[in-house]
Amino acid sequence: MSTVRGVIEKHLLKKVYEPKDTQTWTNIIADSCVKALTELSPNFKYMVSSLILQKADCGISMSGSCYWDSEVDGNVSITCENPTMLCIVT
Repeated sequence: MSTVRGVIEKHLLKKVYEPKDTQTWTNIIADSCVKALTELSPNFKYMVSSLILQKADCGISMSGSCYWDSEVDGNVSITCENPTMLCIVT
């Protein structure tokens, strides 16, 4: 989704990973994504999760589970990165 990717890039593209700032960044990204998606289509409910991690020689595992009507509900994950960090928004 270009809307979510645009939000992430706006807030992180030129930043350098800084541990003390990541909580603020994840909050801003999640709130901004909900706002942008609601403006795009207010007829849906949105749940946004944002994760930022420093690029390093390590792994990450994420999982989630939902109960919904697969005919009308869905899930999207967007990954963006810059030279110092990785951001995953679901």
